[in-house]
Amino acid sequence: METKVKSASVKVMLSYDYSHFEASMQLENDNGLSLKDIDDARKNCQRLADKAVGQYKTAKSNAAIIVTGK
Repeated sequence: METKVKSASVKVMLSYDYSHFEASMQLENDNGLSLKDIDDARKNCQRLADKAVGQYKTAKSNAAIIVTGK
């Protein structure tokens, strides 16, 4: 008998330049979740965390331009 997974959570945490970025998701499906469903959620969390790092880099760069005037 195969175990049916009805709920799962995924979390991705990144550290960049002494800052921490985190994305998490909770999945639920009474009909069951496949490993692909869970892995896709993990990939989406990774994309969100990567996007946050990119936004942080842009904001830091813009702040440096404002401060230095260059």
